[in-house]
Amino acid sequence: MRIEPLREWCEEKSGVGVQIDPTGKTGTRKTAIQRERDDGSLASGMPAACVLYGKQQLGNFAEGRYAEVILKQNGERATQSDYHAGGILVGLTRCSKEDYPDDCRSIFHVPDSWVLDVYGDLWRIPKETLVDGFASEHTTSKVPDWDSYALMKDGDRIGLLLRPDGTLKVYWNGRCVGDLPVELAVTERIHLIVEILGRAEAVTINTAAKAPEIPLPPGDEDD
Repeated sequence: MRIEPLREWCEEKSGVGVQIDPTGKTGTRKTAIQRERDDGSLASGMPAACVLYGKQQLGNFAEGRYAEVILKQNGERATQSDYHAGGILVGLTRCSKEDYPDDCRSIFHVPDSWVLDVYGDLWRIPKETLVDGFASEHTTSKVPDWDSYALMKDGDRIGLLLRPDGTLKVYWNGRCVGDLPVELAVTERIHLIVEILGRAEAVTINTAAKAPEIPLPPGDEDD
């Protein structure tokens, strides 16, 4: 069955620290957020819930399930940024909109997910969560030379391709930079999840993106 590519962020499930633009494609981190104290007064601070959830599933292509986002970074390079740490985190989840936690404050609180952190480490968040909503498991898989704080630039593209064999291929500006084993199937309902922290100020869904072509193994080419 044809599944149309991801087009919008789900505003209803977006964190209170992000603002969705009228097109639904771009989520921008708020520079400050006000919270009500117990006495009714307001306290201001940096946003703490900057998680985005794809309204549609990942689109399906001949190569697998794919989605791509375009990053807006603070500062031309890390040394010129207003922030000393933090960047974009990306992941895939089986969690449906109905089961998505209310007021989700971290990408690591989204159950039944696989998450790539700022430094390229892969995390597994099980379906059964703890009372405090944090039960992530640090796997041994990693994308080499990945640093979304220091190495990524404004306008960079990040793509995730779930292959039929359960491999998650990670793309950076159209180049495959890592293959990660995940327990997800292309036949399942799969949504993109993103968290924007530190230098990552906004993220836009690339609605024109198509899954990168996978070269055939040697000897399998048509004559």
